[in-house]
Amino acid sequence: MGPEIEKYRAKLVEKISETDDVLMEKYLGNEEISVEELKAALRRAVIAYKLVPIFAGSSLRNKEFSRFWTESLIIFRLPLIWTS
Repeated sequence: MGPEIEKYRAKLVEKISETDDVLMEKYLGNEEISVEELKAALRRAVIAYKLVPIFAGSSLRNKEFSRFWTESLIIFRLPLIWTS
């Protein structure tokens, strides 16, 4: 990862860790926090209204939208609603 990406990833990990005591202990102890732990903590934090996720992308030519939708379904376990 580039230095700027790493900087923002570290901020994201810190904010997610602040919502979970176990992750906060790991974060303060400089222990590795897995992606699965972060996703689970993020989901719990969003459900508890501790965090509000914001995704950026463009619907023009579906750039990043499909990734946003896929990640949303995985992390937040959104139900699929199909309309005709």
